Amino acid sequence: MRRHAIVAARLVAALVLLCSLASCTTHHDPDYSLDLNDVTVGGPGTVGLSVVGEPVKAIAVYFHGADQTARVIRDSEKHRNVFDPLLRSGMAIVAADAGGDAYGNPASREDYLRLIADAREKYGQVPLFFVAESMGALAALALLNEDTHHDVKAMVGITPLMGLPPDLRTVSFIEGPWEGSVPSDADPLSWPLDAFEGRSFRLYASPGDKVIPSSASAFAFANRFGSVARVDVLECQGGHVASDCYRGSEVAAWFTSLG
Repeated sequence: MRRHAIVAARLVAALVLLCSLASCTTHHDPDYSLDLNDVTVGGPGTVGLSVVGEPVKAIAVYFHGADQTARVIRDSEKHRNVFDPLLRSGMAIVAADAGGDAYGNPASREDYLRLIADAREKYGQVPLFFVAESMGALAALALLNEDTHHDVKAMVGITPLMGLPPDLRTVSFIEGPWEGSVPSDADPLSWPLDAFEGRSFRLYASPGDKVIPSSASAFAFANRFGSVARVDVLECQGGHVASDCYRGSEVAAWFTSLG
């Protein structure tokens, strides 16, 4: 019991650090060097970016991390490092507040579903991709599991939280968004193999990440689903949400190769 309590305490401390690190990614820097359409996509708390005068060839949906909002795709230098190359390749980038720190709860998933529907209406029936950071991977994985027609081409994860093992499901700031109780089936790593069969993932993860537990990491996800899905884990240097994990040129080239 004492060992269990120590492990749980370490997980809580790591997730508190996760929130503080994620919030540090939002700060104002010089703007994109592109002339952008910056619009709401369906209502307040949403953002859509595309290059002025250029046709939209694909849509990337961004699932934000802890303590972030939709505006992080415009206001954070790290995120511009990811999305500038995608915008230059002809993609529109869309994001939503999605309830804030929701950890994949049903309400946040509904917000992202509305965002996707509104983005499709605005930009057309073009290829669709997911980009998820940290906590945001939980909502992205849930929507992939529900996407039975495989409309989503692929998912990129940036230091992603890919699971909700039992110790995390009892953390207060995760239980809260889930209305006090996180069900066991909220953990993507507990789902059957066919949940992600035939999918493509590119996950940027650091072996030095002290925030994401190993049991919920990109490496654990690759071990679980790598036999039925393409799961490429690319190691980056540094800790959680380290700058080296935001590799937009690589992501843009990978998305382009997938059509």
